[in-house]
Amino acid sequence: AKELEEDLSEAAQLNLLMRERYLEYGKVALALNSAEEYVEGAPTISTYLTDRKEEAETFANELRSKLGYSAEVTPFFEDLLAQNPQNFDLRLSTADVLMRQELYDKALSILMDGQRILESAGNSVSGYGIRIALIHALQGLPEEAEKWLSEIDPDRIGEMDKLLLARAYIENSEPEKADAILTEIREELELPYLKAELYAVMGQLALIQNDLDMARDRFEEALGLNPYHLNGRIE
Repeated sequence: AKELEEDLSEAAQLNLLMRERYLEYGKVALALNSAEEYVEGAPTISTYLTDRKEEAETFANELRSKLGYSAEVTPFFEDLLAQNPQNFDLRLSTADVLMRQELYDKALSILMDGQRILESAGNSVSGYGIRIALIHALQGLPEEAEKWLSEIDPDRIGEMDKLLLARAYIENSEPEKADAILTEIREELELPYLKAELYAVMGQLALIQNDLDMARDRFEEALGLNPYHLNGRIE
């Protein structure tokens, strides 16, 4: 039984590596199929393996949300968060799913609850402040957004958070700050999936600068690297 579980654990790890590698290189359909196939036959003979199945299902549903199916996957995320209220990454994912549907108040509530839990333990996660700022900007509350943005140090956050921070500055009508972040990380991003995200945000920046030709070019570059990029298609 121990050998079987070790084999199954190794299979779970291999699937994780495979789907993440597919995604990094912009192979979204293959990443999604890989996760779905694992979930379909995933063993649950131990807590460890049950958790791996849950992770694969979360990965698949996050991708579905990014492909435009946020409403369909919302119950999955809300149910899972109710069972795991102190899973802070899950809170971020759930908020993202709600934000894609413009359910900003619900997303903000989930983020603020997480922020309070983190603060009570003396911890912080930059992704919370950035998203809270972005929501305030999207709701037309620039002063509230700026209050949260002023607490974020761009030098201490990861690449995806930097792209999200740039988007928050764009939505808060601060294109110079967004441009500075995008210029800094442009040469650092090499993998197709992240490059596509970069070009999509650069397209959004060009739009608010009324450079429609540049915006079109950037969105086309995003779609060239990730044909499933929803923002590239919508814009």
